[in-house]
Amino acid sequence: MGITPSKDSGFSLSHGLMVSAAYYDSSYTHDKELKYALMRHNRGEATVIPIIVRPCDFDADPIASSIQSLPKDAKPVTEWPNRDNAWLDVVRGIRKEVENRENNEQHAAQRAKEAEQARKLKTEAEAERMCRERDEADKKRRDEQAKLVVERLKREQAARQQQELQAIRQADEGARTGSFFLCVKGGRALPHHF
Repeated sequence: MGITPSKDSGFSLSHGLMVSAAYYDSSYTHDKELKYALMRHNRGEATVIPIIVRPCDFDADPIASSIQSLPKDAKPVTEWPNRDNAWLDVVRGIRKEVENRENNEQHAAQRAKEAEQARKLKTEAEAERMCRERDEADKKRRDEQAKLVVERLKREQAARQQQELQAIRQADEGARTGSFFLCVKGGRALPHHF
């Protein structure tokens, strides 16, 4: 029995086992189909709900007895005083399982969404950190360049002052000997000879 609601829900109740003595007579059904159904059940791909129709040795089956069966208390449908009530119990049990599965899927989707948001925030935080590091490196580089420019300007100014001081000394020397005079041109002292 397979129940597959709309594509939007993504939920598939693909194995509803109608268990009776005839079920156990078929080794293919028991050995192949049940094992496949339980494998999918254990991986969360499907939900297996055994429905006990007629009395059988279901509880002794180590494979199938590990999952909850319907109707309640695994009482076969044919042993209920009112079979309609037994089938109503089956319907309610399936509905409850479908709702549980949908809730679990919604919670899983919410957890996945929250994990993605956390990854995104981590990525954004990482990007912000990288931008801060790049900005700090750029500032450090600009500061170093500015320091080099200031040092070069200081060296140039010291060299000009040294030249001017030398020119003044030469002018003083020339004034004593009377051989040349000091001409200041463009902020520089230049000695000129007669």
